[in-house]
Amino acid sequence: MMEAQRYPKDFDGIVAGAPAFDWPGFAATAGVNCGKYYTRTLPTWDKTVLNRETLQKLQQSIMEQCDARDGLDDGVVQDPPSAGFDLSKVPGLTDEQRKAIGAIYAGARNDQGLIYPGFTPGAECDPDQWLPLDYRALGANCQKIMSASHLFAFGTQVFKYLVFNNPDWNYSTYDFSNYANDTRLAASFLDATNINLDGFKARKGKLIIWHGWADPALPPQATVNYYRQVEARDPEASEYCRLFMVPGCFHCGGGPGASEVNWLSVIVDWVERGKAPERIVAAKSDQGENRDDEAAFSLSHHRDL
Repeated sequence: MMEAQRYPKDFDGIVAGAPAFDWPGFAATAGVNCGKYYTRTLPTWDKTVLNRETLQKLQQSIMEQCDARDGLDDGVVQDPPSAGFDLSKVPGLTDEQRKAIGAIYAGARNDQGLIYPGFTPGAECDPDQWLPLDYRALGANCQKIMSASHLFAFGTQVFKYLVFNNPDWNYSTYDFSNYANDTRLAASFLDATNINLDGFKARKGKLIIWHGWADPALPPQATVNYYRQVEARDPEASEYCRLFMVPGCFHCGGGPGASEVNWLSVIVDWVERGKAPERIVAAKSDQGENRDDEAAFSLSHHRDL
């Protein structure tokens, strides 16, 4: 995405999958905001609010509420934003746990509104993949927990060393009120959030962006929001930039959904043969062998978002 925005002459075609294009925003949500709610002993956070049993209850309730909304009970939430998940209907949660989960879904905010989206319901389909349960060493050894939590590490260290240049900065007291000014410098060299793709359009480049709806590492809604801003700025955006959301796909692949796509072939067809992708058939392998056609499904680009 940075190539398309800053160096549009470099490539004829680009595929950006599960893109980390707003690092301060992602750090604000996944590290700082979420960390405040699911850690019990700030700032050392040697205990967490959520455990495997809690996430299994959550995942079961999400499937019960949302799975069949698309007409197929297959363990995949087809379109999480429209699935109608209601956290209040999840049984067996404490108020503290419900608040933590709500914060993870809500994302980071301040008085100006949303800073960066939270995670979508459905990423809990593998609790070991989801953000709060990266802490497999739950207990007194804080260092083990910190090393296991790559998302918390990314989030807090981005703020410590790239935003504030202060190793003693404490995430637990940050309130996001001055977020835009605080992150301006770091964003200038980390981010690829520019919605102006005129240079890439002028050289007739083609950009495919795709993201898994069950991504437990990078909130997929941020990618959708970026694409919608590109479309709002340029009504002709689909001529050179298209977005595909992959149901049940983890970060860059895997997950319960069919997520295997030959993206290189897709971009070659668009760039070299003028065949713009309207719908893509994805496959899912079973024990190394391709399943039959029933395991494949179609992904529509932005018009069906």
